[in-house]
Amino acid sequence: MTTTITDHELILHLQNLCTQTLRIPTSGVCAITIHKDRTSEFSSLIFDEEQNSILPNYPNPDLLRGYAEKKIAGYNITFKSSLPRLDTDSADVVVVESDSGPICCVNLAEYKSRRTDNEDKFTKFRKKTGSVPGVIFEVKTQIDNGPLLHTKMWKLVDSEYSELKGATPTAKIHSFKNYRCEEHKLFYPVDLYSDSAASGYNYH
Repeated sequence: MTTTITDHELILHLQNLCTQTLRIPTSGVCAITIHKDRTSEFSSLIFDEEQNSILPNYPNPDLLRGYAEKKIAGYNITFKSSLPRLDTDSADVVVVESDSGPICCVNLAEYKSRRTDNEDKFTKFRKKTGSVPGVIFEVKTQIDNGPLLHTKMWKLVDSEYSELKGATPTAKIHSFKNYRCEEHKLFYPVDLYSDSAASGYNYH
């Protein structure tokens, strides 16, 4: 049975987290990302306490820089509070994505990632060089400090990306990387899966 909560209830939970656990004010607009340590699992929300609303984005990403960070019980929490309220209808919010691959550009920086036994696989995938046989890359695309845009599956074959559509892979390889693009304001958690069920996919 799935339990749903309203925006108002979610904001109350966030207020409790911020004021009682993080010890930060929740006036104005607040942006918060909760990232489970050593995984690519995360959730990002932007909320306006006074307006009692969850925002789809923040119109000025430059103001989200310089956020604070705290570690609590296996979670890394980044946040920025007391942001000015901006007009999301008139603001110019531009999201640049690649129409031919999983990432916006090659100028990605690792974000709090640890070295793994699969460094060469991640490097080849990020630089789009060579092939990574037997591996599927799950790439989440998120506005930096904002909502998740989509999750897609990819392979790298002969220096070309191939998107996989169809069944969801289940044989997860315990390696991940998080990347951030400062220029395009995007964030990419990347997980690895075994390509043991490749025949169930459609390649594009």
